[in-house]
Amino acid sequence: MKIRGQSFDKPKPVSVILSHGDDNILILCGSVVDYDLFHDMVPAPIAPKVLKPGGKSEINIKDEKFLEKVHEHSKIRTYWLVKESLKSTPDLEWETVDDEKPDSWGNLETEMCAAFGEVGMAKVIQGVLRANGLNDGLMGEARDSFLASQLLLQKG
Repeated sequence: MKIRGQSFDKPKPVSVILSHGDDNILILCGSVVDYDLFHDMVPAPIAPKVLKPGGKSEINIKDEKFLEKVHEHSKIRTYWLVKESLKSTPDLEWETVDDEKPDSWGNLETEMCAAFGEVGMAKVIQGVLRANGLNDGLMGEARDSFLASQLLLQKG
């Protein structure tokens, strides 16, 4: 895409500076624009179908187990977003987070908390959210869009 002949790359990373003793640590939170890898590794849950009177089959987006899976999927996606966003920080190495193992991604919370404390971790997370333009309104829209897609699957 171009505007007035000018092309645009990904937005510049958001800088978060954390004080650590006499040092300042620069954390760069980049914009994550491609979610294909995440979707390949962690497919979205699919709501179960229920048989209605008259033999009509419908999906049940209010199923408790499905809602638990949606919640867990959302948590894993958030961990993935943070992990991917922080790849903009040069020389950042995780000790217990493995790109290939989604069940390890939650460890980034423990590692950041140990390194920076809860306040520092919160600053980093805020930087990730700013870099990726996420706010409560956008998150609500994403949730509504996901649930609407489940209804379309029912009809399809």
